[in-house]
Amino acid sequence: AMGTGSDSVAVAADDALGLHGHLATAALSECSAECRRFVSWLSAKGIDVVVWDMDLTMGGGHCGPGLKLEDLDKYVSAASPDFVEAVNTLCMVPEIRLAVATASDPVEYELENQSRETHILGPDLARVLIERCCRPEALPRFEVMEGFDPNLHPDVPKQPGKSVMLE
Repeated sequence: AMGTGSDSVAVAADDALGLHGHLATAALSECSAECRRFVSWLSAKGIDVVVWDMDLTMGGGHCGPGLKLEDLDKYVSAASPDFVEAVNTLCMVPEIRLAVATASDPVEYELENQSRETHILGPDLARVLIERCCRPEALPRFEVMEGFDPNLHPDVPKQPGKSVMLE
């Protein structure tokens, strides 16, 4: 007999994704009903790549034009629990690919009074957040981490949103 409540959501997610592998099934059984619904929704929509933004999506704040290193622990500790749970689940689902697209651009390291010795931003900040907050298997699953601020690249034609990074 099929279970009810969160058990039936897990079974539906497994069936929708064709996830009968041990790792994916285990990951789904460990996550909340909301996370299982998210994974099922991804599958139902045929989505196989999830691209995350940094500020107020992965993290709980804004990194601005670069986060001072002394503020790193505070930023990381405010990581979105929903992001962490979703990534901890999705990194165990081989059918789903992961990426980061942020307006926090590595060119910002070259701005006055900023450097890699004093600040962290963009893909570097994303890596630290994932490394500290998510399961060890998560970071290697992020195939692309791109930081691009169109204001710092006047030679690149303007496009809506994060279109440049998604090309």
